[in-house]
Amino acid sequence: MFSLDLVVDAVLTGRPYSATAIAPLPNIVLDVETTIRSPLGFQADPFYPDNKIVMAGYGIIGQKNIHIRDASVVDDLNLIPAYRLIGHNIKFDIHYLRKHGLEMRGMHHCIDTKAFMRIMHPELSNYSLDSCCEYYGWEVKDNRIKEYWDKGVDTPDIPTDLLEEYQRHDVIVTTKLFKQLLKEMGELPQDLSVKVLRRLNMKGFLTLALQEMEWNGIPMDMVVLRNMTTEQEEELARADDEYHDMLGFLFAPEDLKDILASPTIKIWSPRSLSTILFSIGGIKVRTVEEDGIYKNGNRKTKTVTRLVYPIQKLCEVDPDAAISPSTGAPTNKAALAAISTSDPVVMALLQVIGKYRASKKLLSTYLHPFFEMAQNYREPVLHPTYNTDVAATERLSSSNPNGQNLPTILAPIFCGAMPNTSPVIKGDFSQLEVCALAHVSQDPQLLKDIRSGTDIHKGTGETLGKFNMSEQERRTIKGVNFGTIYDGKPTTISAQTGVPKNEVKKIQKAFFNRYSTLRSYFDGFKDELTDKLTVPKNYVVIDGQVQRTYLWRNDLGHGFLFKEERVPQYITERTGQVLGINPNKVANYPIQGIATGDWVLAYVAMLLVYQRWYDHEEIYAHYKLNSTVHDDVKYYGNLLTDKQSNLLLAERMKEVGEKGIPAWHEAISGNKLSIPLKMDVDIKIHW
Repeated sequence: MFSLDLVVDAVLTGRPYSATAIAPLPNIVLDVETTIRSPLGFQADPFYPDNKIVMAGYGIIGQKNIHIRDASVVDDLNLIPAYRLIGHNIKFDIHYLRKHGLEMRGMHHCIDTKAFMRIMHPELSNYSLDSCCEYYGWEVKDNRIKEYWDKGVDTPDIPTDLLEEYQRHDVIVTTKLFKQLLKEMGELPQDLSVKVLRRLNMKGFLTLALQEMEWNGIPMDMVVLRNMTTEQEEELARADDEYHDMLGFLFAPEDLKDILASPTIKIWSPRSLSTILFSIGGIKVRTVEEDGIYKNGNRKTKTVTRLVYPIQKLCEVDPDAAISPSTGAPTNKAALAAISTSDPVVMALLQVIGKYRASKKLLSTYLHPFFEMAQNYREPVLHPTYNTDVAATERLSSSNPNGQNLPTILAPIFCGAMPNTSPVIKGDFSQLEVCALAHVSQDPQLLKDIRSGTDIHKGTGETLGKFNMSEQERRTIKGVNFGTIYDGKPTTISAQTGVPKNEVKKIQKAFFNRYSTLRSYFDGFKDELTDKLTVPKNYVVIDGQVQRTYLWRNDLGHGFLFKEERVPQYITERTGQVLGINPNKVANYPIQGIATGDWVLAYVAMLLVYQRWYDHEEIYAHYKLNSTVHDDVKYYGNLLTDKQSNLLLAERMKEVGEKGIPAWHEAISGNKLSIPLKMDVDIKIHW
């Protein structure tokens, strides 16, 4: 029977209710070594069909023996009714255990010592097992194994005794690291120690949830993928042809002939575009010219290099633009969007450049890699890797491919893979980062607006005197508001959004007029951090000044390292200051850190706990955690789902988001959330 209190308690304690009869829950430290046969990307990719476990080592904390097995380690684990699995980057090991038949319901919790190390030491930049050993001055693993791998030797062909030694060392060091981190956690002030432990327990269930998402993958329709790839390849070729046709009007005939005849010239490069648009940089043309005659009568030649420019300058460059000696003026998307022109030639050229770049990015970043992945996995499914150790705020990111940044134009690829009656259930927090800002800043008007359900972007517009805004006007204000929340300056926000700089300034002024205590919050927090900066043991000197740092933790025990950075030159010239805390991070770490680095992670963890241990068996069997993007989570169901079960899952998702997260937050911080969290759950039949 579902109980939200039980779900919250499980995430806090690391023990689902079905494990409460087992005291204590056995802690099993495990590491697997696998084949490295994937020809694409990561050689040990667990989703490559021919990769398998070669050797596994595990030990139970409190017992002396380390057991060395092959894939039969799964049989050992399946005999244990409930346990906690511990390992370094344990999600990778779980993939392989599951591939060999592990029963996932026996694994009641897991702890990733990599995540544990990051919780305890957010000041570090590398959390590999070797780096952890170096940090503590411990012996690093024998690199002879790596030498075999570097030479292309597959794991089964490495001498068994060497592999066993390597495996034992991994288990011993991981156990040692786990115990060391437990010791350090116990030495913290009691209040902080409890917060860190509860964060660690949440991250354990999060790891299991992300493993579930990666395992389920994102299915693709290969026919749609193939057709879309063909369309984009044709679009790319058309744009390239149009571009070359235009060059005939822009360059003198003899110059264009030399440009096109040179195989080394990349006509789409930033330098070439800078030359064509702004006449800055020049296209380097090399021609061979006669240079006399040798004594034997053969002609002597020399290579002459010259810079070629268009017949006339098309555009004026932004006076504030940074000109590079190698690439010329900026030609990125923001720079081209800032070009103001009514010249039909320039407008046509910019349109062609946009089409070419759009197709090129789709093909190189998504469509071609999707084909390669499907061929490599021998199934039409993407398996993104979800990470919490990339972004400084620990928000979720993904790679190989980036499943959190898929353009909407690709949606038909995934729609076509779903049966027409399959439901997709998506939960999405409403204004989550704005809620986080209200909670940490305690701005009275912002708190009032969120509690009353007021749209802050419309509220900002009303402060500007716009009482009947269009959706486009709201989007404009929203873009500026979010840039402002994260300390964006008018020039930067204008370049990112395309909103004129003067308009950005007006919107920012209205935003701070409406939410009048936000400036003092940001300034006060920065001053507080600056006062607490100290010189670390291994300090760095920047421009003759020692860089100071401060490890700050929010009220959920989530740690962030603030450190002084080089301030902009104009500040140094005006004040003499060389180093200071980055204002962007002063805004980003507390807000995004708690919104997507705490609440969203706990939400995903709770959904896993609910689905695996507390739901009806039918729901667990027929709905799969599919993906997460920023502050939303998707499930997809199979053909055996029905309207009633769809509504039940949607109800649970909403309850966990709106009631579970506030309860979890209060249990760790000791304080109630200042604002309500709102979750919109959408049920769609088909993607």
